[in-house]
Amino acid sequence: MMVVNGATIRFRSRCRVELVSKARFLFGKQIMAAHEAETTISRLYYALQIAYAGTQEELPDARTMVDAMLRRLEREQPADLGPEVAPALAAVRSAIEGADFYTALKILRSIIRLEKARNLPS
Repeated sequence: MMVVNGATIRFRSRCRVELVSKARFLFGKQIMAAHEAETTISRLYYALQIAYAGTQEELPDARTMVDAMLRRLEREQPADLGPEVAPALAAVRSAIEGADFYTALKILRSIIRLEKARNLPS
């Protein structure tokens, strides 16, 4: 599966895809389904995913939601996430401010892996 500028593309067979113009896209395991957003960090990832690769109609609300969620996380960082999360959230903020949403998503995926490794509750 692939999401390109808000459009979901399903592949029925193996193929080669080449994007020849600038596009916002996520591919395969980078795409999180709504039901997978079970923790605070994964909910932020899901909102950022929409802010990055959603439809034009979704982008403004999703970006507002991402900013609010990130501000709340920066203020009230859950203690069970560990001390390494604060610098990661700062890097996410910096990436978002630089309009590098893909990098912010990549950082959040690393925090989600950390959460899963620790088997943290939502």
